[in-house]
Amino acid sequence: MQCKLWNFMLLLSFPHQYHVESLVEDPLVTYDALYQVGMDFYRDEKWSRCIAFINKALEDYYFFKENLVKCRLDCKDRYSKSDFSDVFRRKDLLTLKFFGDLILESNCVKRCHKRVFGDRPEEEDRRVTNVVEEDFKRGRPYHFLQFCHYQEGEFSKAASAAYTYFLLNPENQDTIANLQLYRDKVGVKDGDITDMARKPYQAMHIEGDLAYEEGNWTVAIEKLEAALQEFYKEERACRAECEGFFDQGIKLPDFVHALSEHFIKVVQCQYNCGHKLSRIYVDHEEHFVQEHYNFLQFAYYKSNNTEKAVEAAGTYLMFNPRDPDMLRNKVFYVARMGYHDAHFVPRKEAKEYFERREEMARILDYVKTVYRANYTQDADVVDFKEIDNQKKSTKANDHYMKVYEKMGIKLDQDYKGIKGRRFLADGFLREEHCTELVQLANAVQNGKDGCKSLDVPAVIQLVKKNEDLEISLRLFLKTCEMARHYTARYFNETSLFVSNARLTCFIPEEMRDRDCMLQETGECIGIKQVSTQADDSSNTKYRSVMYLTENEETDAMVLTDIFKEEEAVVYPACGRLVGFPASDRHYLDSVLKQRCELVLNFTTDRKHEDSDHRKAITFLNEMDESRISHKEVDNTEFMKKAAEEGIQITMNGSVLHGDARFVADGLLKPEECKTLIELAKVGAVSGDGYKSGGQAGDGYSNKEEYKGEISPHTKYEIFEGLSINRASKLAYVEAINKKWAELYLSASEKGRLLVEKYFNLTRPIYFDYTHLVCRRAVEGEQDNRTDLSHPVHADNCLIQEDGACLRQFPAYTHRDYSAILYLNDESDFGGGDFFFAHGNTSEQVSVKPKCGRLVGFDSGEFHGVKAVTKGQRCAVALWFTMDPNHREISHIQARNILKKIREPDDGEIREKEDNQDLKKSLPEENLQNTREMREEDVQSKHSQEKEETVKEDTEAESIGISVDRDEARTDMMKGNEEIKKKLILRI
Repeated sequence: MQCKLWNFMLLLSFPHQYHVESLVEDPLVTYDALYQVGMDFYRDEKWSRCIAFINKALEDYYFFKENLVKCRLDCKDRYSKSDFSDVFRRKDLLTLKFFGDLILESNCVKRCHKRVFGDRPEEEDRRVTNVVEEDFKRGRPYHFLQFCHYQEGEFSKAASAAYTYFLLNPENQDTIANLQLYRDKVGVKDGDITDMARKPYQAMHIEGDLAYEEGNWTVAIEKLEAALQEFYKEERACRAECEGFFDQGIKLPDFVHALSEHFIKVVQCQYNCGHKLSRIYVDHEEHFVQEHYNFLQFAYYKSNNTEKAVEAAGTYLMFNPRDPDMLRNKVFYVARMGYHDAHFVPRKEAKEYFERREEMARILDYVKTVYRANYTQDADVVDFKEIDNQKKSTKANDHYMKVYEKMGIKLDQDYKGIKGRRFLADGFLREEHCTELVQLANAVQNGKDGCKSLDVPAVIQLVKKNEDLEISLRLFLKTCEMARHYTARYFNETSLFVSNARLTCFIPEEMRDRDCMLQETGECIGIKQVSTQADDSSNTKYRSVMYLTENEETDAMVLTDIFKEEEAVVYPACGRLVGFPASDRHYLDSVLKQRCELVLNFTTDRKHEDSDHRKAITFLNEMDESRISHKEVDNTEFMKKAAEEGIQITMNGSVLHGDARFVADGLLKPEECKTLIELAKVGAVSGDGYKSGGQAGDGYSNKEEYKGEISPHTKYEIFEGLSINRASKLAYVEAINKKWAELYLSASEKGRLLVEKYFNLTRPIYFDYTHLVCRRAVEGEQDNRTDLSHPVHADNCLIQEDGACLRQFPAYTHRDYSAILYLNDESDFGGGDFFFAHGNTSEQVSVKPKCGRLVGFDSGEFHGVKAVTKGQRCAVALWFTMDPNHREISHIQARNILKKIREPDDGEIREKEDNQDLKKSLPEENLQNTREMREEDVQSKHSQEKEETVKEDTEAESIGISVDRDEARTDMMKGNEEIKKKLILRI
């Protein structure tokens, strides 16, 4: 064997002297060697040989793994009387009979290996490198194979190889781009793209799922049953593959420790098989096995095969014994068809799978909590039942809804009367969201029942008449989806659908003196009807109410028991969601002030899903499509006009080491920068726009030493911010000059437009968040400072230790582009340079702030801010999205508020009074600054107008023209309005 291997090494050293294709058929050449030769040809750009060797490597890899597994399973069936999990239960592990069986099994595997593979070296002799083994597990050969096929002009095969690699590596952006290229540029059809590594159970699951959706129950049953059987075979093979080579290290441990360590590694690998095999396309399907029995139960029932339906129901309940839907099905089978508990017996193969995984989980839990820990000798008495009890207790304390707290949604488990099958959670909507939905409801006339009510079709009709309400429709749908997702999670429903959604506002003047029990929908039922309020025949299973107005002291919803005794009183608050079973008895106590809410009914039956939601999404998609330019964009003319206005691109991608980066100067004049800084001084709030303790992915998140600091990123600086919405409201209550807010708005729009045009985008970008922020160095705290003002981060993904950036929650994944518009320079502060970073977060290139300078970039670019060591650094931070569903509502409302200042309506006085608290929140010194600035503005305006008037009259008279000043002023104002319409592009 050594001679043959030496000849092979010579062959690799001098490939030009041999017929290399003969290597492919040599049985002694293993997949790792074939792969390495294929990679050599890849680097030498010999594409046909690259294809041959990588294909052969893949073929040999699957051949070797499948036959090795088969040998192990055959010998296990022949000699082993118990499964590996039984080892942990035996009282005496060191019996001669047990290890005698292991020796026989080992000998059987060796003989099988010799019979199947001949003189091929075994794994432990070959020492396949971890890199090569990992490459095959992650599908890397397909990555190189697709490029070789591409170079050979075999585009369908290249696309299939790329698709196969993509399914295993969905985060790889290059592969996604390649697939798009094959489809759009080369013309490969979707039907020609296949998963080259797809297993039989995956294919059958896909076919069964399609048949189920189409209601073809016979085919669905056939395919889903076959998928299950193939899955169990694949899972057993996966477990056998886990029993491979294990490196104990140089110093061999004691016999019992060596045995335990190897066994633990095997069990860990085997337990992961369930998750590993649950992937059908890109994502892993949760509860993959048990959901087959859920679908089979219904399919058998629809096929009138109740015996099999009951069997499938019993199997599903083994996996999920508290599932309310399946428990109701069980009651139905028992009550209507005469079955009893003995009929609901789980299938044998499912029970073995379930019990084996439960046993593995107990073992691994013991290893984690006891075996790996430094316990005293008393810990040896801990058994698996005690561990299970501890685990259940831990789960009870760590509520499964806690994940939503990262989104700012807080479940109130202490609210009186809200427990068990009811919930109350706050934080779903912000003030501007509630305001937008209330304004949407106010767009319709009062109904006969004393309330305004809108469903999805009605909102669509409003949008068709007024496209400004498009954002309201998007928010309506988005809020419905948030409520549906949360309700489904709370009630542990894997499938929950909206059957009806209605936006309702009650008018207090029209709701008085009613002798009835008022419902959230506006319906008014008699007191006697409350006892029959729960309609068991209804398709509505749950109801959730999303409140949009603050009614903390009045207008409560009362939840009662079956005897109509009060159990809970819920007061409305913006963004508060209350959920309960539809059978719960409830009514509204009173309506003393306007009360608005979004009422949602949910069903678990997809047939009763409200199709209007899908119609609305289609309608919005058509609106989006109409805005997209399908032609190549040329913004040369726009950039020329910008240059004429003093805007210059001073750094492009080549200077900044990245195509998705640029720097522009001249967006603001010095006096405009001064005005915006003064605006921040008057209206900014410490810590505004930031969470104490940092943002996800910023490097400081959740660190104890920063929990109490105002700054989100460093304790050496104070952050003050002002949102666009707050600025407009301050202008509305005359706390600031409205021109300041208008400048804030126009400056941010100028930045948005420049980013969109510079990058030649074919679709519009929208504001996602706009923030005027100042960073101020804390005096006396700057000595020996080594941290950053803002650590290296990306705006739409989470940076990992290996330099990757995952575009996933809690990052703002919807953000596409970002920009910073600076308002001052180093004459006002020390440090504070912006910089782009390498993948390892080290500085790549820096940019110094100065008035009117804008840095624009893709939101995925790594960047940071150096420490501000003295003074105050101010800028307008801008984040943009191409997804209109994430359009910044505050920005739109700010425009509307400023418009209302220019064009007041009848309700202005009352509305201003409601907003006076905002003005009172400003310190007196800020208000004094505002008054002084306003007086300076008025004086400056009058002086400037006078100078311009004299200059214009002098010029006119010099050429013999007499000017009527009043008429000219009127014409000029008309002209200015026309110019504004042309130059200001609104969202």
